[in-house]
Parts: sequence; C-alpha cells; structure tokens
Amino acid sequence: MVEELVVQAPLVLPTAGQVDLQIVIEPADDDERRQAVICSRPSGTDSIWTRHAQAVLAANEPGDVPPVGVWPPSGAEAIDVSGLYEELAGRGYAYGPVFRGVRAAWRQGPDVFGEIELPESAAEDAARFGLHPALCDAAAHLLQFSEVLDQDGVWLPFAWNGVRLLATGATRLRVRITPLGEGSVRMDLYDVTGEPVAVVEQLTARRLDAAELQPTSTAGARGLFALAWPDLPTPSQPTVTDTVVWTPHDTGTEDTWGLPTITDLDDLPASSRAVVLPVSGRGRDLADVTCDVLAALQAWLAQDHPARLVVTTRGAVGVDTGTGADVNDLSASGTWGMVRTAQTEHPDRFTLLDLDPDPEETDSSALLQALAVTGEPQLAWRDGKLHAPRLVRALSGSGVIHGVSGFGAGDTWRITPQGTGSLDALVKTPHEAATRPLNPGEVRIEVRAAGLNFHDVVAALGMVDDPEDLGAEGAGVVTEIGPDVTRFAVGDRVMGAFPAAFAVRTVADERMLAAVPAGWSFQDAASVPAVFLTAYYALHDLARIKPGQRVLIHAAAGGVGMAATQLARHFGADVYTTAHPTKWHTLKTAGIPTDHIASSRTTDFADQFHHHTSQHGRPGMDIILGSLSGDLVDASLTLLAPGGHYIEMGKTDIRDPEHVSTTHPGTTYRAFDLKEAGPQRTGDILTHLLTLFTNETLTLLPRTEWDLAHLPQALRHMSQGRHTGKNVIRIPRPVNPHGTVLITGGTGTLGSLIARHLAHHHNIRHFLLLSRQGPHAPTAPQLHHDLTQTGAHTTITACDLTDPHTLAKTLADIPTEHPLTAVIHATGHLDDATLTTLTPTQLRTVLATKATTAHHLHHHTQPHDPALFLLFSSAGSILGSPGQANYSTANTYLDALAHHRRHHSQPATSLAWGLWQQTSTMTSHLDEQDLARLARSALKPMSTPEALELFDASALPPHPLLLTALLHERQLPRLPLWQRLATSAYRRLRRAGSAVGAAARPVAARPAVQRPAGPHPPPHGDDPGPARTGRRRRPPRVHGAGTRLPHRPRTAQPARHQHRPHPPRHHRLRPPHPHRPHPPPPAPTHHRQRRRHRHRRRRPPGGCRGGAAGGVRPAGGDADGRSGGGHPGGGSRGTAAVAAGPRAGARRVGRWYRVGAR
Repeated sequence: MVEELVVQAPLVLPTAGQVDLQIVIEPADDDERRQAVICSRPSGTDSIWTRHAQAVLAANEPGDVPPVGVWPPSGAEAIDVSGLYEELAGRGYAYGPVFRGVRAAWRQGPDVFGEIELPESAAEDAARFGLHPALCDAAAHLLQFSEVLDQDGVWLPFAWNGVRLLATGATRLRVRITPLGEGSVRMDLYDVTGEPVAVVEQLTARRLDAAELQPTSTAGARGLFALAWPDLPTPSQPTVTDTVVWTPHDTGTEDTWGLPTITDLDDLPASSRAVVLPVSGRGRDLADVTCDVLAALQAWLAQDHPARLVVTTRGAVGVDTGTGADVNDLSASGTWGMVRTAQTEHPDRFTLLDLDPDPEETDSSALLQALAVTGEPQLAWRDGKLHAPRLVRALSGSGVIHGVSGFGAGDTWRITPQGTGSLDALVKTPHEAATRPLNPGEVRIEVRAAGLNFHDVVAALGMVDDPEDLGAEGAGVVTEIGPDVTRFAVGDRVMGAFPAAFAVRTVADERMLAAVPAGWSFQDAASVPAVFLTAYYALHDLARIKPGQRVLIHAAAGGVGMAATQLARHFGADVYTTAHPTKWHTLKTAGIPTDHIASSRTTDFADQFHHHTSQHGRPGMDIILGSLSGDLVDASLTLLAPGGHYIEMGKTDIRDPEHVSTTHPGTTYRAFDLKEAGPQRTGDILTHLLTLFTNETLTLLPRTEWDLAHLPQALRHMSQGRHTGKNVIRIPRPVNPHGTVLITGGTGTLGSLIARHLAHHHNIRHFLLLSRQGPHAPTAPQLHHDLTQTGAHTTITACDLTDPHTLAKTLADIPTEHPLTAVIHATGHLDDATLTTLTPTQLRTVLATKATTAHHLHHHTQPHDPALFLLFSSAGSILGSPGQANYSTANTYLDALAHHRRHHSQPATSLAWGLWQQTSTMTSHLDEQDLARLARSALKPMSTPEALELFDASALPPHPLLLTALLHERQLPRLPLWQRLATSAYRRLRRAGSAVGAAARPVAARPAVQRPAGPHPPPHGDDPGPARTGRRRRPPRVHGAGTRLPHRPRTAQPARHQHRPHPPRHHRLRPPHPHRPHPPPPAPTHHRQRRRHRHRRRRPPGGCRGGAAGGVRPAGGDADGRSGGGHPGGGSRGTAAVAAGPRAGARRVGRWYRVGAR
C-alpha cells in the first residue's frame, strides 16, 4: 500500500517537447518500508531535476472498510452534476472527455456520495491498471461538493495517507467521501455490488498557486515574490499612554498628533513606552533626509531606552490596496530601507508607519492603532485602515494575465475570453489585425491606453453574441496608414473608437478617430470616447433633448452617467440622478442638488422624484437614461411623462418597445448600441466633443487606471459597481526589436551577464553599455567581442552617471533609427558598516551610485519614452540587510521610484535580487564563513542560469516591485512578513507534527541518468549528505515512466538498513535564555539511542545527516523568535536537539537545529 504520498509540485506538460520522468525506489528498511520519489526534467537538457512527489511504500495491512449499505443512501439529497465540468472549467480546471467521469452525486449530512464511470473509449484499458487514473481522478472530483474546500482557485490532492488497493480492473465505482477537517477527507471506493475496491484513509487537498501550474520552461517564476498589504483588524481600545514625539532636527513635517514633543533625548521621560520620530522629505534631497535619519537612529541606539521608536513617513512606500499605489515622498522612501536594516540588527526596537500622503485624511487614530498593534514591525495607514506587508508569490491567485510586457512578450496578440463565463478566463491569442495588410481608410495603431466599458464585462462573461472583441475604444500612436488615408500620418497621437483595443496593435477606421488634444495623456484620451459618445448620441440624436426638460440619469456616478450629467446640463436640462449611496458625495461635488439624488439600489427613487416633480410643476421625467434591470426598470417607466423617452443603455434587460408603448401609452422606449451611429456620425460627434473639452465646457472624468495584466480584476471591479467615473487600462509598449537597450554597470558582472543573455536569447542587436571605466574596463574588450559575434552593435561608454549633464549628453547621442527602448539600471556600490558605525560619507557614496543615478535616469529618459525601465534592487530593501543600511536605503529608493513611475503611467519594475552565486565586485569580499551563514538564511544562492531564468520570468507578473530570489522554504523566518508564503500544508503540519511531516521532508532522491551506475544528481540540487563508509548499500531500483511496480510477497530485510522508525521522543524545542548556558540534549535511554547519541557527539556538524538531505538543518528558531527553518511541526522520527554556536553581530542568538537520527 501507499502509506504516505506527498505531492510537492504538479507535473505540467510543456506545450512542445517531451519530459523525462524517473521513479526512484530506495531499498526496504527493517520494517519493509520503501522511500520513493518521482522526478522529471525537460528531455534533451541538463536542467536540474524537479521532484514532484515522494512516498512511503509498505505492505498491505488489513483494515476495516465500512459497508456501503443501501445505494443511493437513504434520505440523501441528490446533487445536480450536469454542469459540474463547465463550472470547473470556469474556475481553471480543464478536463478532457476521458476524465469527465462523475455520473451522479448525493449529499447526506457532511458526507458526499457519488457514482463515477470510465467512458467506453477508456473502459477497455481498465485491466492494465490497478485503478485507472481517470477513475481515480474522477473520485477526487467529488471533493468539489464537499464543504472542506472553498470554491475559489484550483484545488488538487496534495497528501495521500493509507491508500490500499483491494481489487483491480474496475470501470464503474461508487464513492463515499467523509470529511476529516483541515481540508482532509476519507475516501472509500466500491464496485457496483458494494464490494470494497480501494480505501484512502486520508486525502488532503490544497490550493495551487498559478506559478505551480507554469510549464517546466517557466519554472523559474517560482522565485518571484510580490509585496502585498492586507488590512489588519482594528485593535481594541487603542491608547497612546506615555508616548512622545521626538523632533531632533527640522523634519519638514508638523505632525505631532497633540502629543508632548521633545527635541533632545535627554528630556525623554523614563516612563515613555513609545517615541514617535516623524520624517518628511518634501522639498528635500534624499541624501540629506537619510543622513538626518541616520543621526537620529544612532542617537536613539546610544540611549538604550526600553521604549520603541516609531518612525513615521507620509506616502514614502508603495502600498497597493487594490487599485495601484503611488509614492508621493520619494526623498523619504530611503528611510524604510534604513529602518528595516535597523530592525534586523536591533530587533524589537523600531516600528515603521507610513501614513496617508494627505495629512487632512489622517487623524490621530492612525497612530493610536499603530501603537496598539503588537508583533507588526512595519505598518501603513490607508483609507482609514492599518495594513501590514506580506510576501506573496507574484504569480499566485487569479485575476492576472501573465506575459503582456517585457522582453519576449511580442506584439501580435490580443486579449480574448476563453468562453468559460469567468472573468478570470482571459488569455493572449494571436491577433490578425496586428500584421494583415490595411484596407483603404484604415490605420494601424500601437495602443497605449484603452477604456473599459460594461460591454466588456458582459462579453467576458459570454453574455453577448460576439464576445471576442474586448475593448472598443482607446488611444495610441499611428504606426501605419492604409490607402486613401488623408487625416493622419505615422507618429500621430490619436484617440477614438476601434475594436480589439486590449492589444498592443490594432486597426481602426480613420473616420472614427480624432487627434489627441495637446496636453492630454493617452490615459486622458482613452477615458473620453465611449462614455461621451454614448451619452451624446442618446441625449441629442435619440431623445432630442431640449432646454428645460427633466432628465433622469441612472447610475450617474459611473462613466456614462457622469458624462451624461455634464452634457444634459450643457443642453440646459434639469438633471435628476441615482447612484449607490456611497457615491452621492461625487454627485454633490458635481453640483447636483441633494433633492435630485436618490439610490439606484431600490425603487424608492420613483416615489421620491414623482413627489418632487409634482411640487415643481408637472410630474414625471421627459428623458430617462436607463442602465438598470428588473423592478428598477419598471419603476423608471412609471416616471415617464407623456411624450417621454426611455433610452436603454444596458445590455441585460432589454424590453419590447411595442409592449412598453402598450403599458405606458404616449412614451417611447429605445434600446441602442453606439455602433448603429455609423463611422461617419461617430467621428463627427467625437470632433464636436473635443471642441467642448477645448473650451472647457466639458471636463475629464475621475478615473481608475489598471495595468493590462490586471484586466480581470478591473472587469470584476466594474461588474460590482465599485468604480466612480471611468476605468482605463494601460497597455504596455512592446520592446522595439531595432531599438537600443541601455545598461548601467554594463561592464560589471551582472550587467555583462544580462547583455549577453539579451543578445543570445532575445535577439537584442543594439546596446549602450555605461560604466565609469567604459571601454577601459578589464572585461570590456571580451564583452564587446562576444556581443559582436551575435550580430549586435555595441557601444561601451565611460559615463559619470551621477552627473545629470553627462548622462543627458550620452542619451542625446543615441541614433534616431535605433531609439532607446529599454533601460536596465544594474550599477551599484557597497561600503558596509553596522548602523551604529555607519558614517554620512559612506551613506552618501552608496546613495550617489545607486539612487542618484536612478533619479537622473528617471528624468532624462522620459523624452525617449522607453518601453522598459528595469531597476536592479536588492532583497535587503524589503528584508533588511545587517551591515548594509546604506545599500538598503538606496535600493528602497529604487523600489519607491518604480511605484511612482507606474502610478504616472510610465513603465518600471524594481527587481530586488537575492544572492547570485556568480562572484562579482560586490560579493568578492565574502569568505567561507559568510557564505555558510548565508546558506542558513531564507535566501538560497542562485546559479547564473537560475538567475537569468528569473530575469526572464520577471516580465510575467505586473507588479512594480518583485523579490527575485530562491528560498530555503524550510528556513523562512517566523516574522509577519513571511506568513503568506507558508502553504496550507505547512501550517497543518506545524500544528500536528504528524507522520505526514516525515514524508513531507525532502529525501535524497538520486534520479538515474543515461548510464547504469555512478553518482546521480539530486533533484533541486539537494545535498545528498556525506557518503557512508563501511556500509555498502544496494543501489536503488529505478523504474522508467509508465512502468508499474510488480506485486511481490513480503520478504525479510537485513537489519543493516538504517531507516528504522521510532515514535517521537524529543521534547518541545524552546529558545534558551540569553544569559543561561544551552541545555544539553535529552539523555538517551535505549542502548541503540545511546550508541547513536555518542556517534552524533563525535560527528562534526557538517557530517550530521539531517533528514535525508544530509547536513545540519535549522529546526526551531533563534532566541529572537526568528525561524531557522527545518521541519515545522516538531514531530519527526528519532530526532535530537543540538545547539549551534551564536552568529556574529546578532542579539541574544541561540539557533537550534534538528538532526535526524537513523
């Protein structure tokens, strides 16, 4: 039987090519259990092996199987399964005909019963398997009806325990699923006569990240992490007792919150529990601000006061709470990097709090709540709530379209729905209009921004006849004109109505376009066409609006509603409106009287407006612009005055005009689509509207901007009516294949690696490499030669990037035929020192090389409008880096700059790199002790191929800031920042410490290669540990893909095998007191334990066998509560606690490790 099987990573088949699959089975131990692993790698490559699953195999043991009883179960509630697979497809599952095996299902209490069957095409193969894979999978499909799973995302079986096969060859089964809690169920399978076929004592499912479903070629995307900012519960009874504000210098802010203020720490009351240090960079230089902060932190640390120092900023960090994030105070952003490093060097002494950028929107409750929160070293206050940072997988979750920007994204695609009825089911598909010849009167446009409309929502949901053409308006640049085009030329900025706007390139009719007004951005232009064209055509062309008429505009806080309100008032009408009550303030701000505003969620508006109009002349409305449905439409029709027009703009509740004229005599009902206006009329209206904007009769609407990658989220936001004004989608620019790629630090280690990679793998043919030494750098001649060999034209220039005039002159020399298309800022400088010894000179030097250069690049490349702007930051900007406060400060500025540029519709991504194994000028000082310390941290050193794979994958997620690193997932610190990276299984094992945990630990899988003998490379680069001497072991049996294990009787095994299981005997590991000696390990009692205990004491740390991977593995945490990783649950076979020596530079450090005993 399969005693335990844990799926570590799903095997996703690539779109092309084959996969090598290996099953490695270890010799049996004394209890006849065998360890097994399943690994794969792309065929024909030398890639590292990926471990997909590991298992413990054992002989079948008798066990009770509950009888199935009456079938279907008496009193069970039947479940409709007719739409099961369509519903699953909408959630991201894709099952073919063979795997759609659920035929019926019932529910009785918490239990689920079902019938599953193989289709005839697969039934003849059933005898080849113990249990046909499609039948086994269909049994798991019944989990969708169980209450142990929520219905969001993709859930797949993760851990199997106690799997016994009792009969073979089944083609039809009855299934009973019994919930066990914590996402687990028991599964019993019977044949049609009620005889048991198989038992799964415990099956645990977990939600998959999108990164785990990437093909093998993009496995590097698992090393990409974003920073989320979930809101925190409101603390109960917050207080600011014994809190003072400290202003040691001119901080540029007047924030004191009515608290006592001091300027000298000598005046700090001894009873103070918290000291607030407000920091502002408004109107100040980054270096000046951070030097002041450095001086303040050093003064604080010199005091050794028990109070916390709360460092506050305003808009200095990008906090995305759903619709993007801006950084208003770039000069204060470096404060976060410095204090994050201070938190790593001096835990529990500092708290970071970023407040709303606008002081009027932040009251003292922000500080009150922040001071009441415990265990959160970093906080932000936005829209009346506290938020805290959490690292999350950048490719996890739904609502994101990957791969729409960056190198290799291409420019011949558009976004279309998959037809599943889900807003998340949007994909890139080939776009013929991007390349086909143009017809007379057509122009090809490179789209820069597109407007989002309700039609796009219903199209994505599959509720209209032609759902493929998402996007009906936008703005961009003309790249090609067809025959007979006279109004536009290549390079013109245009806006208007055109199909397939959610694409890099599309084709438009020149009659439906207009020139973008001077001073407008592409986002401004894209926010106008559909809403104002629709409102104008409805009011002017269809309803024939006249001055003095009463007009009711439903959903008046939406895009069309706000446009119609402006136009109706321009035409001299008396405007009444409805909207959600939370949006009434928007209407009042627009000048709508309070008695002309009602709720769009109930029918009360009909009585309210009938009463109001009756008191002011004749009752009723002359024109109603409708976009509602159901009873709200009926109530609206009762408001129409004789001769009135009801103009329906909605798509979901269209009425019969003849029926309306019968039930409401003397009125006109008209539903319309803007397409009926025709190209010429549409263009004429657009031209007239732009005239009204030019003379300021009309104004631009408030809008929310989204990256194209977040289009599903934008559609959902709109479908829920949460928006005000207009939603605009930013379309990323493609990298120009003939353009110039600028790399700062281009002759350095990382810069040259990236240049070679872009030349070889992305066919970049024009480079401008900048560095201080330029062509005189030692690596420059060979680099120039290597790039030239690929066919690339390379210019290596010496440039002082800290001098803006020199940089501007260098940029001006870029040839116009090869314009600047990408900027990669890879330069940097280290001058390490602990926070207490760091000097202002060291700080300014590092800031100048990294941050000041980024600032100059930001400003001086704007006229060149590059499609890509990559900033090479460091993981220390997010995590803090002991001894590198200056470097973390500089890199945090880069992270903030990326947020700032994105918010202002400029491309930018900051890559916070982990440690590269490749030695560079910035890592050459690391000795063996430093590297060993880093190996014990959460960050795993990356090989050059791994790092370059992450570089390519970084174009997939749309986040402006990415932690780009490989992690030791069992060594994640126990800090709030890392909480989200713990999987549901990790948390379950941590609580239970069950036997599943033993199987969940990696084993030293040694997949075989093409030779029959010799060493085997371990999957994922796991260290197999020291070689065993004096005890020769039998080589593992290797089975190829598709090979079944033969059934054979149990055989006696020699006693020399060391995988002897023992019940847990260790004590709970607790960090020692900082001033007491480390306790010795528990004294052994059994004679075998004593022998192993003595053996471990003689063995040096490097020779300990930790689990199956070998070596010493951190298990608990240090004295500060930071995790050392290792097995999270504490329940492992035969483990002993060993105390490691303290690390240099750490406070109260006593790191514990767990060493596996065999």
